[in-house]
Amino acid sequence: MLLHSPTELFEPKLINIKVDKQIIQLSESDIDYIQSFGNYVKVFVGSKYYLASTTTQEILSDLSSKLFVRIHKSFAINWTKVSDYTEKEVFILDKKLPIGITFKRKFMDRMEKVG
Repeated sequence: MLLHSPTELFEPKLINIKVDKQIIQLSESDIDYIQSFGNYVKVFVGSKYYLASTTTQEILSDLSSKLFVRIHKSFAINWTKVSDYTEKEVFILDKKLPIGITFKRKFMDRMEKVG
């Protein structure tokens, strides 16, 4: 069960990511979180991930700010997938992700507004 859901109705976008030499199309609402990985980004969808040749900033510019929030220099999450959180960590599925000090206030403010 999800902790939060979007407060406004909107149509999730389809995004294209380059994985190896293929273009993969994903609905942004299916993405759980993304993780920076050097010059690549791991895009986590359920129990699998795609290693996309893009930067975190580039992929975040394609994703809706209604769904995605950066929580750490290496992580951005689909906030509707958060099952629980503390001041230091976010839980999505069975994963525990760190909240960076730079991003903590924005994340906590957003969670309080919808919570």
